Amino acid sequence: MNIHGNYTRLESAVGCRAELGIQHHAYHGYFPYCVGEKVEFSRGKGPEKVVLGRAVVAEFPKPGREAARAVGDHRAGTMKDGKAISLSGLHEEDRILVTAHRGDSLECPENTLLSMEMAVEAGADFIEFDLRATRENVPILLHDPTLKRTAGAEGRPEDKSLAEIKSLNASWFRHMHRMDAPLPEKVEIPSFEEVLDAFSGKVAMNIQIYLSSPAALAEACRLYRKYDMYDTGYFTIEDEKVIEAVRAIDRDVAICFTPGWLERAEEANLRRCAELGCRFFQPVRETLTAEKLALARSLGLRANAFYADTEIDFEFLLGVGCPGIMTDAPARLVNWLGLIGNGCHPSVIPKRFTPATP
Repeated sequence: MNIHGNYTRLESAVGCRAELGIQHHAYHGYFPYCVGEKVEFSRGKGPEKVVLGRAVVAEFPKPGREAARAVGDHRAGTMKDGKAISLSGLHEEDRILVTAHRGDSLECPENTLLSMEMAVEAGADFIEFDLRATRENVPILLHDPTLKRTAGAEGRPEDKSLAEIKSLNASWFRHMHRMDAPLPEKVEIPSFEEVLDAFSGKVAMNIQIYLSSPAALAEACRLYRKYDMYDTGYFTIEDEKVIEAVRAIDRDVAICFTPGWLERAEEANLRRCAELGCRFFQPVRETLTAEKLALARSLGLRANAFYADTEIDFEFLLGVGCPGIMTDAPARLVNWLGLIGNGCHPSVIPKRFTPATP
């Protein structure tokens, strides 16, 4: 099998290195799982051959839905009767949780229904996405304050109607690069309600709030309530004033507080997250230490670290005791966790959560 190109690469797993004879640094790449044969692949000056034993290679075709579904099969036990495990249940799961950052954003246009579908099929525990609003205060999925990078259009979403937003193509940015032309030919920017309609009851949600108007924030809270997201999704908010505004509308909306960038895992901010009744927090990978995570656990906070896409970063987070990882490549992470057994030592699980009184 030749391993090269955009969609098929090779990656080793911690628990299989000795058995497979694979060096740590040699194979970082995409979406391996399951064959047991000689593999040819191109790297550096020429092809190499490795016997992989029981482990790791299969092609990941474009767009790869069947492959992603196969990778996700071993996670079927995390679902029951088509419903996602609750935030309460996920908070106490004794395994690493996978959050798909803007969906399967490495392989698909970010913050689209396609990227969310691929992430769910791959076995992600959470889909993460960003909310901004149209001129009519309809919440839509968009990270940037303008439409240029992902949709190729000038201006802010708040200055455009929903119909204008829907006429755009959200696939100008893929594989971490701005494309010369949109690919696929047409991918819409979805509304928050479209995502809730498609995926509520199938996966938990990390909902980043970038809504600038009170009316848009009220509409997001209305939809959260309509789809009964109280124990299956949380609003991630960096400004306490926005948290206050949300709780003035609906005090039961679950919150993840993200103060600052590099300071999120500092003691004062961890304690403030606990005071606000957060169950999950979202630290930046580079700032994490075992000591900070131990303090978070003692406060009842479960970390979903931002972010990791390579095995070396997965290993770092596992090594410091981080029980949740946000990634642009959920199928890769799910597969890697499957190969190493995806078990958390009980010491990395936070104490049982008792909601604080806001």
